[in-house]
Amino acid sequence: MQRRTAISYARFSDPKQAEGDSLTRQAEMFCSFCQQHNLTPLKDVFADKGRSGFKGVHLKKGQLGDLLKAAQDGRFERGTVVVVEAWDRLGRLRPDLQTELVKAILLTGVHIGIAKTGAIFQESDFGTDHWLTFSTFAYLAHQESKQKSERIAASCLRKRERAKVNGAAFSGRLPAWLRIVKGQMVTVPERVFAVKRIFQLSAEGYGQARIIRTLGEEGIKPMGRSVNGWGHSYIQLLLTDNRVKGQLVLVDGTVLPNYYPRIIEDDLFNLARKIDNGERDKLGRKSGPRDVKHVNTFQGLLTSALDGEGFFLHKKRDRLMLEGAAGANGRGKSQTFPFDVFEEAILGKLKEINPADVLPWQTDRPSTVDLLRAKLADIRSDIAGLQADLRSGYSKALAAVLRDKEQEEIQIAGELQDELAASVRPAERAWEELPSLVNLIKEHGDEARLRIRSVLRSIIEDARLLLVRRDSYTLAGVQINFQGGAVRHYLVIYRQACSQRARDCRTLDFKRTGQKPLPAVPDLRDPEQARRFALRLQALDLSD
Repeated sequence: MQRRTAISYARFSDPKQAEGDSLTRQAEMFCSFCQQHNLTPLKDVFADKGRSGFKGVHLKKGQLGDLLKAAQDGRFERGTVVVVEAWDRLGRLRPDLQTELVKAILLTGVHIGIAKTGAIFQESDFGTDHWLTFSTFAYLAHQESKQKSERIAASCLRKRERAKVNGAAFSGRLPAWLRIVKGQMVTVPERVFAVKRIFQLSAEGYGQARIIRTLGEEGIKPMGRSVNGWGHSYIQLLLTDNRVKGQLVLVDGTVLPNYYPRIIEDDLFNLARKIDNGERDKLGRKSGPRDVKHVNTFQGLLTSALDGEGFFLHKKRDRLMLEGAAGANGRGKSQTFPFDVFEEAILGKLKEINPADVLPWQTDRPSTVDLLRAKLADIRSDIAGLQADLRSGYSKALAAVLRDKEQEEIQIAGELQDELAASVRPAERAWEELPSLVNLIKEHGDEARLRIRSVLRSIIEDARLLLVRRDSYTLAGVQINFQGGAVRHYLVIYRQACSQRARDCRTLDFKRTGQKPLPAVPDLRDPEQARRFALRLQALDLSD
């Protein structure tokens, strides 16, 4: 029987278990299981440390979700065994949801090995005694976690009630600017200063990016979970945190005043919040709230070639515009371009591209996979022969050769796994959908845009946009960087119609012949090169 490969998945819920031997124990059981079933262990290990399996966090945000996606994308050969210590390591979801998860794994052709019982579960086992064992474990695991959750909830409820009545401490987790000294909450001066500075900057109209830059320039160190530097999400959290006013807000909405030491006054808190929410016109800044009612097809892909910041949708005089984040937040020059013009121009050009031209690496992948499979089959055949010889009579030399062959098998199996991951070609499959989806925009609008956005993210690494105003024209230089490393450049020339002139809208491909000479395009990922290119576009002949 041909040897199969095995991959380990380990998980524990409580972060404190990281200090124990949970992962070590699960790794040892994985090795024993591989020896028991004559499996080749793959080098990749999927592990969720401190992620709960009760509410599916490990599936939504953890590596179990990555493992499932890898299996669905064909990264593992059929028959590969995902080995877990016990059924509850895959999760403690509600039994019907847990069954759906297991079914989703098995439908990819991957099997599930349970180290504690020594059993291997596959799709054909549904409806057998193996299924009965799994369903029992799933029910018991969920009930255990459910009871624990209910007890914790009841305990928290009692603590909340005591806090309401006499201000008793509700939680041991304190804000980053406080600590306990001799049983009392006291402030940490340097951290209080950092929080106050953030509120002051926000009240002055600074956006989050500019706040982070200023904190760095002033040498104010990050705190809390921002160990790798100040982050946008942490700044936003601070600006909405009622604890800076000394308040504790309970889950049921009850507000306990003066629970913590106050460090921010109400006037500063309210002003900073007001500015952060986009009400900037009273400070004389340009107001430009993001339009969240429409889908930006290029969300997360478009970046300004000049300042490195993104673009979002802004509605101006009943027309959707792409607007640069730096200009909208007062950190740079205003940059806008009609969204419908840009979308039609760029998607139209993408439809014309042959995927083989921008993803040239695809052609040689299948032959590499076939070569590795043949090599792995030969090694496994040699291993089977050596094992048969050893059963006939032990030989120290044969045992040494067998160990070397097994190590070679592990290496080749890992290479095959990597090659399978690279040869899945999700970009090519996604590209096949693009032309039909583009045609559906007029009929289905944002529904089609959401699907197109997903496709674009799978084939494009990022896109740099350079906007240049020239008299009545706006020029949009676009550099699209594909996942395979290829690059395409386009120039969208747009002039709005008025009583004295007609509308002008053209999209030029820098690679296409038969057009007027265009200036050589630099790498728009370099701001300095982008600035020089903008000057050349200013002198471009725009006549038809």
